[in-house]
This record gives sequence, C-alpha cells and structure tokens, in this order.
Amino acid sequence: MIALQVLWGMILPSGNRLTPKSPEMAQAIREFETNRSAATEAAMWKQVRRDELRDRRRDEATFILILLADIVAIYFFWNYGVKKSTSNNPPEST
Repeated sequence: MIALQVLWGMILPSGNRLTPKSPEMAQAIREFETNRSAATEAAMWKQVRRDELRDRRRDEATFILILLADIVAIYFFWNYGVKKSTSNNPPEST
C-alpha cells in the first residue's frame, strides 16, 4: 500500500492544463477568449498556477492522511494478539 502511495505521488498529471478546475478558472478562460490581450492571458495563467497550487496542497494533505492511516494500521497489526503481563510479581517456582 505504501509503495502504491509513493507511485501515486510521483505520477505527473496529464492532460490539458486549461481545463476549468474552478469557477474562477472558467471565468479567466472566458475573458481571455473574448478579449485576447496580454493582460487577460497573464490573468488566465495566474489562475492556472493558483489552481495547480491548490490541487497540489490538497494532494499532499491527502497523501499525509493516508500515510498516517498506514502507520496506525501497521501499529495495530504489529501488536495484534500481543498479551501484556498485568502483574509485577515474578512467577513462582515449584
């Protein structure tokens, strides 16, 4: 499971970077398509970088939460069935 998570983190996103991922991105693309200027293009690419940063942070948070869940699962699996002695007295010899 951990190896799959590492591979998931290493996979680069593929596809079109200009697909709207947020309403702000859709608006920036629409403005650029209606008024092709340097200012609207710069605003569009700024929104692309903003959306990619938000997605990267969300992916990192998801990865960390899954990693913590792995640690907890490994801890409980490792200690499954281990009985701890409740008495401090040594066993009696006969």
